[in-house]
Amino acid sequence: MSTTASPELDSRERMIQAGTAVITEKGYHGCGLKEILDAAGVPKGSFYHYFKSKEDFGVAVIEDFMARYANKLAKDLTDRSRPALQRLHDKFASAKQWYAERGYEQTCLVAKLGMDVASMSPSMQAALKCGMDQWKAVYARCLREAQAEGDLDASWDPDALAAFLLDAWEGVAVQTQIARDTKAIQNFLTIVFDRVLKP
Repeated sequence: MSTTASPELDSRERMIQAGTAVITEKGYHGCGLKEILDAAGVPKGSFYHYFKSKEDFGVAVIEDFMARYANKLAKDLTDRSRPALQRLHDKFASAKQWYAERGYEQTCLVAKLGMDVASMSPSMQAALKCGMDQWKAVYARCLREAQAEGDLDASWDPDALAAFLLDAWEGVAVQTQIARDTKAIQNFLTIVFDRVLKP
C-alpha cells in the first residue's frame, strides 16, 4: 500500500491523507509523526501550524475518514434503482471483493482505532462515536425504505437494527483480520439477510 500523499493537496490535507494510510496499516501507536510527515512530504513545522498534538491530529484523521465514508454510504444506499434491502446486502458483500483486491494487510480504520485508542483518548473516542452515529443514521434510513417497500418487517426499530448491524459488522471486520479469510463476512451475510431480516 502506498502511503505517499498526493502533491496536489494542501499540507493539512496531505498530512491527513498520509496519516489515514499509515495509521490504518500500523495503528495509532505503531507510527510516529516523522513517518507520517515523510509520507505527506511536509516539514515538521507544518504539523504544528495545523495541529496542537498527535492526539489532535488523530481526531482530524478520524473526522475526515468518518465524513468521507458517511458520504460514500449515503451515495451507495440511496441508489433507488435497486430495492433498499438489496442495496444494504450489496454494501456489506462488497467487502469480500475489497479484501480480494487489497489483501488482509488492509483493515478498517475504525476497527483499528477502536481497539487502539478509544479507551485512552476521550477526544478520539468522541470523534469515533460521532462518526459511527452518522453511519448508523444512513443505515437506518435505508432500513426505513426497506420497510416502506414491504421487504422488512414493520415491527423492527430501524435505529436499533442499524446500530446492531454496524456493531456486528465491526466485529466481523476484526475477525476477518484475525482469520485472514472472509468466512466471517459470509456468515454475517447468511445469518442477517437469509435468516434475521428475511420477510
